[in-house]
Amino acid sequence: MQILTTLTTLAAYTSTSLSNSTPTAILNSTEPTPSPPHDGGGTSQPFPLTTTIYFYSTTSSYPTNSTTCPQNLGNSTLYADVCTPILWPAIAVATVPGNECTITIYEGTSSCEGEARKEVLVIPAGQGCVAMEVEGVGVASGVWACR
Repeated sequence: MQILTTLTTLAAYTSTSLSNSTPTAILNSTEPTPSPPHDGGGTSQPFPLTTTIYFYSTTSSYPTNSTTCPQNLGNSTLYADVCTPILWPAIAVATVPGNECTITIYEGTSSCEGEARKEVLVIPAGQGCVAMEVEGVGVASGVWACR
């Protein structure tokens, strides 16, 4: 929806600008050319801001080095640098093409702080998912990041 709105706005702006001026005036104009907005303002980030987390009851049947994310019980969005409670005994995090990422799992807290056992897992760039079992279901959390 945001993309459609942006494209519609740009088309209306361009149409109005072209009908009210000559091509030479546009080339000589000191007004900045319109550019579509993006989430977060400022310049675009060189790394992704979200990925998908999938929920499982166990990783025992999960294939290793999977280029797909197998059938799951559900999924949600992980946001970069945001603490996310983990409510399932096993999760899989979608990889990001071109970006190596990490997820820091905090076992023993649902708020990514306090006296928690902390484990950092690298999620390599590519296609598919990386699965892991989580101890302390309901009392675990994680922070995903790409740099």
